[in-house]
Amino acid sequence: MQQVNLGMIGGGTVGSGVYHAWQKNGGLMAARLGVKLVFRKIAVKAFDEPRP
Repeated sequence: MQQVNLGMIGGGTVGSGVYHAWQKNGGLMAARLGVKLVFRKIAVKAFDEPRP
């Protein structure tokens, strides 16, 4: 299966929700899309802030 590397800008409420949804449903997404999605980097404004 082909792999697509992703980078995401923002790790707050919405970004963390997207990442957790991908963690939970990544296999299903890969099966439907025909490609494996891999998050390589997530950029955040303040690294020391607590995140969900």
